[in-house]
Amino acid sequence: MSGIFISYRRHDSQSAAGRLADFLERSFGREQIFRDVETIEPGVDFVHAIDRAIVSSKVMLVIIGPRWLTIADNDGQRRLLKPNDWIRIETASALKRDLRVIPVLVENATPPADADLPDDIKGLARREAHELSDKRWDYDVQQLVEALERIPGIRRRTPPPTPPLHEHDKPKPPTTFLSKMVKTFAWIGGIFVALIVLGLILNESSTPQPGIHQNIPQNVPALISSGVPVSPCGCWGPAMQGATAPNPRCASGTGVAMLCSGACPAGGSPWQAICR
Repeated sequence: MSGIFISYRRHDSQSAAGRLADFLERSFGREQIFRDVETIEPGVDFVHAIDRAIVSSKVMLVIIGPRWLTIADNDGQRRLLKPNDWIRIETASALKRDLRVIPVLVENATPPADADLPDDIKGLARREAHELSDKRWDYDVQQLVEALERIPGIRRRTPPPTPPLHEHDKPKPPTTFLSKMVKTFAWIGGIFVALIVLGLILNESSTPQPGIHQNIPQNVPALISSGVPVSPCGCWGPAMQGATAPNPRCASGTGVAMLCSGACPAGGSPWQAICR
């Protein structure tokens, strides 16, 4: 089963198509994504596989790079003008079936003009395009994901519940000079209070006092209110936007994962936990 068909030219936008497919699989699952190089199994008829994928799809993403329109064959003829060009066949079939067809522009490509397209895919020029830029890749893909999940038949994958973090797995706040000074004074203050309490105990044991002794109140850390971060942004492992987990430090008892800007070396985006 597939719901999102990704059409692309291998010599024009193969890298961008693969990168986009990886991001979409995180939101919709691999079973809803069709990309021929990964989806068609060995020995399967390519033509029949493409036809079945288009029939079962709800939307086609036509990845358009800088050479999508002008790339030519060995004879110097534009591939898009040839009747047996697979990109033309895929696009024409999707338009004929009245699928939602979204031109996706990558690497600063521009939308094709009506005059530059064969008659059977001229409708592509009238479709609103979506741009994916390298500088805003995460944001642009997230906007595309939100547009796709509004299409009937496209289901957003439900993320698994996030297990509660163990104490040794919780992100540690960065150590600063101010925090070191606060810890030092806290130790000194604790020792000073302990000496005072010890003196009171010794004094009471040597000189009995009438009356009822009151317990010394303990300092109880205040719970963190809603909307306040409980960890800095960092690459703490995979997390979905809005995922919740129990957090005893929050007044509500629950923390929420919020994605931060930037990227992580191993892939994905950094995130931080805030109190709900």
